[in-house]
Amino acid sequence: MKTSFVFISYVAGVAHLLSSIFYWSIFPDCFVEGVGLTPFKKISEYIIALILLSSIALLIRKRKAFDRGVLQLLAGSLVVTIGSELAFTFYVHAYGLSNLIGHFHKIISFVLIYKAIIQTGLVNPYNLLFRNLKQSEEKLRKARNGLEQQVQERTAELPTANKQLGLEIEERKRAEKHIFALSQQLMKAQEIERQRLSCDLHDNLAQELSSIKIGLDTLFDDQPDGSAERRQRLSVMSYQTRYLFWAMK
Repeated sequence: MKTSFVFISYVAGVAHLLSSIFYWSIFPDCFVEGVGLTPFKKISEYIIALILLSSIALLIRKRKAFDRGVLQLLAGSLVVTIGSELAFTFYVHAYGLSNLIGHFHKIISFVLIYKAIIQTGLVNPYNLLFRNLKQSEEKLRKARNGLEQQVQERTAELPTANKQLGLEIEERKRAEKHIFALSQQLMKAQEIERQRLSCDLHDNLAQELSSIKIGLDTLFDDQPDGSAERRQRLSVMSYQTRYLFWAMK
């Protein structure tokens, strides 16, 4: 749709200009015989030169979209065309030197455009038709090379990382062995302390309780029959002593 609109606009513009020259006869004069160029002609040439300069700036800005050789030919063609337009502002009659130089510049400009578009399109068509594809392939190749380099760097780091991991694993194993040894020592110390307490309770305390039991039994037997309350208390103490003595065994 955009291409059709541009084409129709150009056709309408050209038709309007031709009608203003040949039908309405309202187009301003550009050259007056015996006088030379009119101000309209000179100002028009300067405006065209400015437009061409803008085209060069835009071309340079979009240089990544063009092949280097094609870009140079197109820029050269525009520069020569600017020279041609400026030369057309100096001639006084149609056969003057300035007019001749301007037309020679036009020829050179057309040759450069021919070499940039037609000849390059026939000799190296892929440079024009598939330039974006080539640029994408170049970016893809650079990205692949960068990825391969990253993979190589990471691969080179793997032995160091594996070695560090191995050291950490060995350190952890040593720590676990040390903890296990301490746990065994603690269990052994607890067992020894338990045995010592058991021995103390069984041998020493049991003997003392046995002596107390024998003494209580003797006292209980020596009590007269009338002291019933004292005999009952001694009986309870003797019973408790027997229970403790039995529990210690």
